[in-house]
Amino acid sequence: MGTLDGVRIGVTGARKGPELCAAIERRGGTALHGPTIEPDQPTPDAELLPQVRELLRGEADWFVANTGMGVRLLAACAERADLGDDLVALLTGDDLRVVARGAKAVGGLRGIGVTPDAVSAEETDASMAAWLREHVAAGDHLAVQYSARTRQDYADVAADVGATMQVLVPYRSGVPTDPSAAVTLVEAAVAGDLDVIVSTSAIATDHLLRIATDHGRGHDLVAAFGDGRVVAAAIGQVTAAAFRERGVEPGIIPDRHRTGSLLTALERWAAPD
Repeated sequence: MGTLDGVRIGVTGARKGPELCAAIERRGGTALHGPTIEPDQPTPDAELLPQVRELLRGEADWFVANTGMGVRLLAACAERADLGDDLVALLTGDDLRVVARGAKAVGGLRGIGVTPDAVSAEETDASMAAWLREHVAAGDHLAVQYSARTRQDYADVAADVGATMQVLVPYRSGVPTDPSAAVTLVEAAVAGDLDVIVSTSAIATDHLLRIATDHGRGHDLVAAFGDGRVVAAAIGQVTAAAFRERGVEPGIIPDRHRTGSLLTALERWAAPD
């Protein structure tokens, strides 16, 4: 018998969604894949390179890395323009403080030889912004690598303390051109045909509720979460916060922001002591 026998799980992820579905089914569960995001689309060099060049002017006092993929895409763009060494030199120099929102951003930085000066303990925009609020001075200039879902927090910090801010946007995520699979997932949840909906990113969570609302099922889906027809599973605190912003309290959150930890958390939920 599998550790997820009889558990019906909806999966909202796009790029790694099929892998997660396969892992669920190997454990005896039933997976319904309804991706709520398009695979991340790198920003074209024609748009990103000017942002990189602005950073390389050396006016920033702070560089905020939000995601590992974002850091890698920035570095790749710089490399293609023969500016890779310049970017690394800037990020490792004494004139710029580099901070990271979480473990994946740390990994992206270390992959190009950069060790951050500070890392957000909670791996959220809000906690990173709160830390910056205590350290950024009036007149400082922040360079913030945005993720697909970076919120207003950093702009608020800059405005409140009298700093300026540059935004670097290395990739974007959109709602699927054909959302039919996501709509099927929503309908299954509302009908009580799913036990859990798993979200592995905040943007996937946002889009799940957006798609449900666009198809007249937003209130019904929130109600299904609220009355226990379906349980929200969030891979980490950033994703959990996205659920909470929509009035949904996740019932499953792993200790670590990892797919393996998420599967373990699902198994524990399915077979409590």
